[in-house]
Amino acid sequence: MEAITTRVELPIAEVEDIAAYSDYLPAGAGIELLGGNASLTADLQLEGLHAQGDLTLRAFSSDLRVGEQRLRGDLSLDTRLRAGDLETLTFDATGTRLRLDNVMHEDAEGRRVQGWWARLDLERGRLTWQQPLSLSARFGLAMRDSGLLANLFLSRAGERPRLARLLTVPMISGHADVDLSDNRLHVSDLRLTGRNLEILADLRLINDIARGEMYARFGALRIGLALDEEGRNLQLFRPRRWYQSIEEARSEMDSRQPLPSDWQQEIEEPPAAPPR
Repeated sequence: MEAITTRVELPIAEVEDIAAYSDYLPAGAGIELLGGNASLTADLQLEGLHAQGDLTLRAFSSDLRVGEQRLRGDLSLDTRLRAGDLETLTFDATGTRLRLDNVMHEDAEGRRVQGWWARLDLERGRLTWQQPLSLSARFGLAMRDSGLLANLFLSRAGERPRLARLLTVPMISGHADVDLSDNRLHVSDLRLTGRNLEILADLRLINDIARGEMYARFGALRIGLALDEEGRNLQLFRPRRWYQSIEEARSEMDSRQPLPSDWQQEIEEPPAAPPR
């Protein structure tokens, strides 16, 4: 019997308050939708237990929080859902794009910055559509400048204004791996470059507390920064080597993670003989 194909089209649905979608973001991951009007369109195709389609969200003059920073601006999310499994609600989200435009935020010295923008292109990744969402993906990034990221890394550093000014340069781009699940956001293998600036980082936001490590090079200046519950620890002696040693230790730790309990059985069991 052939599977029944169903198409669901939602031309335009007005969303009175975008904050209603915050329930889909893991609590404690450092990202929150605070308010603003939005519109939602959808075009989905269901065939048996498989699904694919597109969802588009547009929000203007919306308020959101990233770490300790509050932003106001326009948000555009074009979600591409492919190879969907309706039993697990898991989709291939490759091709999804998030845009932030006309954003206003405060710099490290408390002055308002207007007209900031960012583009996040999901190059490959899987999305599980549950509450909250679960996402594991590789993103390409482009931003008007690195100021917002510098503030995020340096939010509890005593030298924040001076360092943030040094690490704020225009027109940066790069990539990062993003893991969003439970109560955390993990940004790993982050590399951004632009105008003599290079930033490498591994950042974890768990229960709204930032932890992680960063290496930054701007011209002749090179610094390392470790974040934990107590605040920050600057590394000025061979910071690149310091950061690489942490990466190597993390990679070794990941390689020592225990395999599933049935891994040995799967290896030892001989493959089934082919039918004759």
